[in-house]
Amino acid sequence: MSTKNQSSPKILPWLARKAGIPLELAEALWQEASAEAARRWAVGSSEYCKEAIDSLLAKVASEALTRRGATFGLGIWLRLPVRLWLAAINCSEAFALAVTRRWPGTAC
Repeated sequence: MSTKNQSSPKILPWLARKAGIPLELAEALWQEASAEAARRWAVGSSEYCKEAIDSLLAKVASEALTRRGATFGLGIWLRLPVRLWLAAINCSEAFALAVTRRWPGTAC
């Protein structure tokens, strides 16, 4: 049985999402890891599975670090939910509106 017919692990979409990489890239990394393990072990054996998963985890971790390095360490700040970014804008808008309403000589 070739590695192309091997199905990817069910954990692959979750792993890709947690690492911040596209699912297509994670699938390609799985194919590489699977092919490397198939060269040393019989496909389907416990040794094959262990080596393929270990290699996949190492490749995904390496790719995740590469992508995080491309953002100059700002990746975590860039991925904050939009609500947190908008909270500061909403607060400043509310403050400005309150000041405007209390300002002497305004019609509001």
